[in-house]
Amino acid sequence: MSYKVTADYVTARTTDRDGKPVVLGFYRGAVLPDDVTQETIDHLLDVSLIVDESAAEHVSALTTDDELEAILDDSDGPGGHPAKSAAKADWVAYAVSQGSDEATADGKTKDELIAEYGA
Repeated sequence: MSYKVTADYVTARTTDRDGKPVVLGFYRGAVLPDDVTQETIDHLLDVSLIVDESAAEHVSALTTDDELEAILDDSDGPGGHPAKSAAKADWVAYAVSQGSDEATADGKTKDELIAEYGA
C-alpha cells in the first residue's frame, strides 16, 4: 500500500541510501517510502496525518472536489479546531473564526489558545 501525506508536514523514520535509519520530513501530497514502519504508519493514520492512497482515490471517485477537500483536510483536530501540532497562526485564525479579536488572539501564546479553543 502507499500512503499520502494530508497534513502540511510530517516526519517519519526511514532509511537513507546506505540503509542507515534517518528521520525525514514529508510535505502535503508526498507519498511515504515503503520502508516506513507499520507502527509509524498506524500512528500517522490514527491522528489523520496521512491517508491510504487507494482509499483516497476511491473517495475522490465518489465525491466532488469540495467534498474531497473537506474529507482530506487534516488541519482540523477533533471538534473542528486545529491540531495541537498546528502553527500558532492557525490557532489565531481559528480563534478569530470563533469570535475573538485578532489582536487579542495574536497576543496569546499557542498554549493559551489551545487551552481556550481546543478540546
